[in-house]
Amino acid sequence: MNMNHKNTIYLDGEHLTIEDVINIAEKGYKVDFREGTKQDIADLRKRLDRQLDKHPGIKIYGTNVLHGDLKDKQVPLPTRRILFLWAVLECCIFKR
Repeated sequence: MNMNHKNTIYLDGEHLTIEDVINIAEKGYKVDFREGTKQDIADLRKRLDRQLDKHPGIKIYGTNVLHGDLKDKQVPLPTRRILFLWAVLECCIFKR
């Protein structure tokens, strides 16, 4: 099990087990990132925001524009941050 503190699962992109998923879903275990991972995510977010501010015409689907029929709809900054965090979670849970 990928835990340091009782009832907390720490995501790192490599060690999530079926037992961890069951504990999260059925027993209400908390989910968190290791501190180094949190800083990496914050740094990446800052770099991405700088690039989007510097080059607003660049489309990054699921980040500053949506998908499919909404591909030309601009995404406001607060929503971009939510989409970014969702993508990070996907990477940590389903390592690509």
